[in-house]
Amino acid sequence: SPSDAEAAECALIALRDRTPGLIEWRGLYTDLRERSGYTLIRADGSLLTRAWIDYDGEPLPDAAKAGEPQAADIFEACRSRTSTGEKVLYVADALDTEAILCDDAAPIPGL
Repeated sequence: SPSDAEAAECALIALRDRTPGLIEWRGLYTDLRERSGYTLIRADGSLLTRAWIDYDGEPLPDAAKAGEPQAADIFEACRSRTSTGEKVLYVADALDTEAILCDDAAPIPGL
């Protein structure tokens, strides 16, 4: 299996090239809470994302969001960063424009 660094590198390349597929990520920390989620690159190059934050062992979902990814050169520039955590942050925050698709109780369209 790939290392975290290799997986982050592959995810950045997939986002840069708009390669359709699912990217799962975990281990980001926000206010000392672990954040995990996924980014789905659709066939048209648009993205669908969803995240969960761990509150005392309970995963609480954030709203699903869809939109256009950041410019390809942003993902390419991030590849030169040495911190795997910084790379994963770019993967997690890949959307440039976004619209909320559903709240935590509603199904995600198209998934």
